[in-house]
Amino acid sequence: MAKIIQVVGGALFKNGKLLVVKRSSGKKLLPNHWEIPGGHVEKGETSEEAIKREFREETKLNVKVGETFTTWSGEDNGETYVEMDYFLECEDTSEITLNPQEHSEYKWLVKGKEITTSKEMHASIAKAFEAEKK
Repeated sequence: MAKIIQVVGGALFKNGKLLVVKRSSGKKLLPNHWEIPGGHVEKGETSEEAIKREFREETKLNVKVGETFTTWSGEDNGETYVEMDYFLECEDTSEITLNPQEHSEYKWLVKGKEITTSKEMHASIAKAFEAEKK
């Protein structure tokens, strides 16, 4: 039976644009691909706690967790990944600081703009834009 790994992602919007981060070139999985910030749920942690922690580690932003907007799964090297993606809120996005071991750059993505990403992340980003509350 495949090992199941729980993962979370967070969609943070500002003026209709979605925050995306570019995976560092040294990453083993999907280097130089764009994604929404997120990561693994650690033992004893809820999904909501995990996305707050991951967002803080990856961007230095403190976020408030909202509703989930999609859940998806995929397999890699015999492991099954199950990801829950959440809408997030943040009062001050002016001080984004990336961890260079994780991500090399960030940008605010406009709906419909093409970026290099996995098919699963492309679908997640599309769903975030579709479900975004105006």
